Amino acid sequence: MIFHVVIILYKDINNEQKTSTLFTLSSSLFTNTYVMANQSPNWDFVQATHLTGETDLGSFNDYSLSGFGVSASKLIGRSLFITANYQNLTSSIGSTDHKTTLDLTSTSVGFGGIFSLTSTTDFYSMVAFESAELSHTFSWLSESQTGYSFSAGIRSMLTSRLEVGGAISYIDVVDETDTSIGVNAFYHFNKSLSVGVSGGLAEHIYILGLSVCYYF
Repeated sequence: MIFHVVIILYKDINNEQKTSTLFTLSSSLFTNTYVMANQSPNWDFVQATHLTGETDLGSFNDYSLSGFGVSASKLIGRSLFITANYQNLTSSIGSTDHKTTLDLTSTSVGFGGIFSLTSTTDFYSMVAFESAELSHTFSWLSESQTGYSFSAGIRSMLTSRLEVGGAISYIDVVDETDTSIGVNAFYHFNKSLSVGVSGGLAEHIYILGLSVCYYF
């Protein structure tokens, strides 16, 4: 699974002061297909994820996020892959008299390399182009930003049906940087279908995901 969240350019409705906080959470966590014992992970999949989370940024203390993500990965040759991800998150912020809705979207396109550690465990690294956009109730507050990210992680089959993974990512968008970590676990029903849970953590934010994956 590719797990990517970008939050940018918030507005304090009460005092009309723009916060210049740029926060990026990007955890590149990949799932794989149902495999037999001693078989390496499969990197060809499409995935849909329901996302929930919470963040604390300045005056917007502890508010909830919810949304969805769609991602895909395709193996090229034996040790390279390309990946793409789209996510949308929404949140209502402000006081009762000044409540407004934020709509946050992010897109990530990248490529990486795979290095087999054992017959059932892969290490990977990747670089990606990052794009984020914030749409607000007030049109003049809409913003979009771009940047890049570097990620490294591990995927491992504990059994023929149970997979676990973890990753760490460094993100740079408009001269703002951040580091995030993420973990996941997936249960594979057969060679084409699995379900899983994932989580990502960085400064001021955490995100949880419930996913359904199709493998080809």
